[in-house]
Amino acid sequence: MLRYPLLHPPLLAALAAAGHGSKVLLADSNYAHRTNTHHRATLVHLNLSPDVLTVDQVLTPS
Repeated sequence: MLRYPLLHPPLLAALAAAGHGSKVLLADSNYAHRTNTHHRATLVHLNLSPDVLTVDQVLTPS
């Protein structure tokens, strides 16, 4: 069972739908997601507050 504070249903659904060779992008709010992503890409907003978590904490499983 996955236990991690950043996992929530939309994120798990997007990861479950991803296949081999799929790409996952982690970006902050400055990324132009409306123009730089494929029209079928699933966007999951984590709504993190600045300076609360570091990138290392987001990418490191607990």
